[in-house]
Amino acid sequence: MKPIIFCHIAYMSAYMSDYRGGNNSDKPVNGGEYVKETGDAHEKNNFLPSKSIFGDDENDYCYGFIERRDKKNSECPIQTRIEEIYGCEGFKNKEKVDDVLVVWCAHSSEVKHLCVVGWYNHATVLRNMDGYCDIEDTYGNKRGQDFNFYAKTEDCILLPENERKLDRWSVPISKENKYHFGFALQSQTWYGKITQYTKNTLSKSELELCQTKLNEYLENLIKNIENYDGNNEMYIKIEDYDIKKMSENMRRIEWWRKRNMENAPKSWYKK
Repeated sequence: MKPIIFCHIAYMSAYMSDYRGGNNSDKPVNGGEYVKETGDAHEKNNFLPSKSIFGDDENDYCYGFIERRDKKNSECPIQTRIEEIYGCEGFKNKEKVDDVLVVWCAHSSEVKHLCVVGWYNHATVLRNMDGYCDIEDTYGNKRGQDFNFYAKTEDCILLPENERKLDRWSVPISKENKYHFGFALQSQTWYGKITQYTKNTLSKSELELCQTKLNEYLENLIKNIENYDGNNEMYIKIEDYDIKKMSENMRRIEWWRKRNMENAPKSWYKK
């Protein structure tokens, strides 16, 4: 199976970075305390095509951020335990690992389940967050950004919002999943494995069933990712995004109008 890690970030319709022409129409929601207090999120830049910061490398990259802080000491960032990633058990003393599938997940107010919003394939995962780097995007804007992950833009996908609502992109939460695998509550990462706590609490037969269902879930998800041939919203422009949202809103209004008129009393109609 592919090395895989799931990352829980704030939800945005298009991750319309300020540097990509973003405006007030795409605000982050369902994030942590920082998002609640500021109405902003560093992960808004996770799908912003940017130039390489690696010497003479001419490839474009996406640089992914996930907030990982110690609850007792907010100034102390938590490491990404790359040795917990499937197939990377021997990397305990390494600072990074390559060729990992990073699955970005978020919770939309319109979708009942945690869902995949996009992914980096063949990504590099850093144990410690890289310091505040000067990065230039492909639109010519410069910014400072922390990041924990990076991948070539050709290997990065941001799913359209309607696509994310499909069941095939749902992501399990362990407490809500009868097979006991998935994200732990308030956790920003899941390594696609059964936790030690679950292993200690389930019987042998229950654990075997749990592992079987987990393997099925991961295999199906990876297959869906590898076979995806739909749109990549990473390159959508602000004008197109606004037109798209306006069209969606008009369709909703028309649907409600027809529904209400069908159920309306006859006195509503003009004679």
